[in-house]
Amino acid sequence: MNPAPPDLSLPRTQKRSDGNLFWIIGQGIRMTGMPAFAPTHTEDEIWKMVAFVRHLPNLTQEERSRLTVKEKSEEQDQDR
Repeated sequence: MNPAPPDLSLPRTQKRSDGNLFWIIGQGIRMTGMPAFAPTHTEDEIWKMVAFVRHLPNLTQEERSRLTVKEKSEEQDQDR
């Protein structure tokens, strides 16, 4: 992607308030690959995304592996 997506586990993202992350996830960021999730997701789902972003710096190796496996299977589905 151009611009490249940021590493959301970095302090730059983690220092943002929960409310700011909620707004960004809900509204997206124009002219980037960051879509707005508010039109297709409930507030509760967006809050869960905020919680996931908060958990990123503490992902276990098992969690990383599960995400990577899912990512690869989704890529294969898109290629079909």
